Amino acid sequence: MTGRRSLVVLVGILAGLVTASPPASAEWVTDVYLGAAITQKEDVAIQIEGLRASEKVDFDTSFTLGARVAYWFESAPWLGLALDASFYNPDADLTVFPVSALLMLRWPLLTSVEFPKGRLQPYAGIGPGVFVSTTKVDLRPELPAEFSDTSIDLGLDARAGLAWLFAKNTAVFVEYRFTHVSPHFEDRPADLKTTVDVDLNTHHMLVGISFRF
Repeated sequence: MTGRRSLVVLVGILAGLVTASPPASAEWVTDVYLGAAITQKEDVAIQIEGLRASEKVDFDTSFTLGARVAYWFESAPWLGLALDASFYNPDADLTVFPVSALLMLRWPLLTSVEFPKGRLQPYAGIGPGVFVSTTKVDLRPELPAEFSDTSIDLGLDARAGLAWLFAKNTAVFVEYRFTHVSPHFEDRPADLKTTVDVDLNTHHMLVGISFRF
């Protein structure tokens, strides 16, 4: 538990950098997005009272929804920080909520007087995330019980996208995002100590709208 608390504190510090009061000339961005989350097939390891087995599992392609707040430095308009929160369901019995602190980079293209930071903006971001994964599985009829737990883990969040400003303060964007996390679940269904471990490697295909301030 101490390690998990430390990870939460780490992301809290990074989030503080994003939300610190900027100079009046700084650029703030609020993004909302949706799309598909495609989680790769992986081995799921299950251990029940010392007996261990693993099985390759095909995860579902799921709907994903999220929002992001970013701050771009006026002195270095190609550099920014962001805080991102989202959710997706790689399985009907599994929901993942990532909250990520990101270092952001962008390249201003098609600059003009109206769009000094570029009307077309390729961008990328990477950083750590706290992933809150919850599962609840009905084990009947094999066991007269259900398995449920919440796992809080540090994971990776990386992305790249392209934003197009169709108005001075409004843009649309498309984005590819990759997330990795390895949750560990533990419960005692029917008083049998049971653990489940899995790697979740997920490809997100996203579209969204962006508001600049």
